[in-house]
Amino acid sequence: MIKMRRSDKRVTDTSEIKKIIDACKVLRMAFKDSEGLCILPLNFGYEFENEKLKLYFHGAEQGRKARFLKSEQTDVAFEMDCDHALDDNDIACKVGFFYSSIVGTGKANIIEDEAEKVHAVEFLKIEPGTQKNALRFSMKFRCKCGIWVKYRAVA
Repeated sequence: MIKMRRSDKRVTDTSEIKKIIDACKVLRMAFKDSEGLCILPLNFGYEFENEKLKLYFHGAEQGRKARFLKSEQTDVAFEMDCDHALDDNDIACKVGFFYSSIVGTGKANIIEDEAEKVHAVEFLKIEPGTQKNALRFSMKFRCKCGIWVKYRAVA
């Protein structure tokens, strides 16, 4: 578990975590490869399996992200945030910013099994900020989708 300086702000209730994730429109995944550090914004989906967060995203079969995911090193970090609001104040040192966020680490794994790929696409956010379970696609399209990835997160 990631240590927080302000542990009084930690959200541990799964239903509250789901509310935050549902409000987030973009997941940022970070990793380190031979080129250095990298952080990427991603469309994503998720589910909880045995109280553990599983995140899904997809991408092309080539490029930096694909090279990383195909490598031996699969440690990633992620962040998503929402509910942004300025806490304005006339005194500069007292100005703040409110937000909700989920931060964690995990291992990214390419999904090879076709049935699991079909399962993963059910969770992708098709419209920003919404969890849809209605996306359907043909085998032909699924084959062109490239890499499907899941990772178990430690939030």
